[in-house]
Amino acid sequence: MNILQISRDSVKVAADSGGLESYIFNLSKNLVKIGNKVTIIGRRTEKEEIINSYDEGFQQINLDTCRISDNLIAKMPSFFAILCREFNQVSFSLRVTIYLRAIINNYDIIAVHLPVTGSIIALFLREQRRKIVYTSHSNYWGLSNVNIRLSDKMALTLESWLMRRAGTVIAWSDELKIKYIYHSKVEENHVFVVPGGIDLSQFEPRTSVDLLQTKLLPDRAFNILVVGRLSKIKGIDYMVKAINILVNIWGYKHVVLCIVGPRSLASSGDDKPVNMQYLNNYLKSNGIEQNVVFKGEVARKQLLKFYRDCDIFVLPSLAELFPAVVLEAMASGKPVIVTRVGATSIQVKDGWNGFLVAPADENMIADKIKVFLDDPMKLNIMGNNGRKYAEKYFNWSRIAEMILVVYERK
Repeated sequence: MNILQISRDSVKVAADSGGLESYIFNLSKNLVKIGNKVTIIGRRTEKEEIINSYDEGFQQINLDTCRISDNLIAKMPSFFAILCREFNQVSFSLRVTIYLRAIINNYDIIAVHLPVTGSIIALFLREQRRKIVYTSHSNYWGLSNVNIRLSDKMALTLESWLMRRAGTVIAWSDELKIKYIYHSKVEENHVFVVPGGIDLSQFEPRTSVDLLQTKLLPDRAFNILVVGRLSKIKGIDYMVKAINILVNIWGYKHVVLCIVGPRSLASSGDDKPVNMQYLNNYLKSNGIEQNVVFKGEVARKQLLKFYRDCDIFVLPSLAELFPAVVLEAMASGKPVIVTRVGATSIQVKDGWNGFLVAPADENMIADKIKVFLDDPMKLNIMGNNGRKYAEKYFNWSRIAEMILVVYERK
C-alpha cells in the first residue's frame, strides 16, 4: 500500500524521543519492513531539507508554514498563548490540505493523528474522507472524572466531528472504542482496536542482585522513577504525598523518588505546571527534601539509564491515553504502578507485572510501593513478567501488522 502519515513536526530524531513523532517514526519504519511505501508530511524548520529520506525506508516531506515560536508563546499571557497555539495548528493544517490536493490520489491511506489537521482535511477534501484513518493522541479521552472543563469539551466535540467523518478510527483499547462509539456516535464497524508499540531494541533489562537485598541492606536507596512533564494532570502532587507516607508514617527512610521531565508550557487547565513553590515547601516542612529529586528534562540516552537503574516505575497520572513510558519501563524489566486511566489496563495485568491504582489516591500508591519494599523478590518476578509481556504483545512488528490489517479493510 501507499501510505501517507501526517505528523506535527519532523520525525528525524523520533527514535531518540517520545510522543507522537516517535509513534509515527516506529510505525512507518515497520510498515516499510512488511512491503509498504510510506511518506510522512511534517513541518519544516530552517535547518531541514524540503525532502528527507531515511535509512529506515520512508521519506518525509517538510512543508514551510507560518508559525509563532514556542519560546515566544511561553512568555505570553494565557489567553494569547492559547490563540497562538491554535494559530500554529490551523496554519500547518491549511498548508497540508493545500499540498494534499495535488497528490492525494497517489495514496491509499491518509493517516492523521491531530484533530485540527484531520478536521480541516475532512472539511476541504470531502471526496477523500474514506481514505482518512484517524488515531487520537488526546489525553481528554483518558480523563478520570466527568467534570471536565469547557475547553476539554470543545476539543472532544471537534474530535467527535472528525471521527464521524473519517473512513476509519483506531482506538488504543476496548474501553476507548466504547467511548468513541457512545460519546462521538461513531459507527461501530468503523472503529478498530490497536494498541501502541515499543521499540524493544532500545531497552536493556537489568536485574541487579542487590535489588533482592533491600531488607538486608536498609541503607541502600530504593529508587522510584516517575517520567512525565511537571503538570497537574500527571499527578505529581499525589506522588510526593505518597513518599511522605512511606518515609514519615511507615518509616521507609531509604526511599528515593526521581522525577524526570520538563516543566509544562501550558498556562491553564489540568496541563498547567505544578506549583513548585508549594511542592518545595511541602518537602521541607515534612523533612523529605532528600527523598525527592527533580531531574528536569534529560537526553534520551540518560533517560534509558534512569529506567535501568530504578527499582520500580510509577505513573500517577490523572489522565492518559496509552502512555508509552509504561511500556518503556516494562521493556526495561521494571515492575510498574500505574493509575487506572485511559488504556493503562491493557498495559498492566494487576498483580502480575505491576499494580493498577485509583487516580488521585496517594495512600493506594504508597501501599503498592510498600509491597515491593516488604517483598523484594517481587521486583524481579514482576519486572521479568513485564518485559515478556512487552515482547509478546507490544513489539512494533506485531503492531504494524495489526494496523496494516485495518488499512486493508478500506
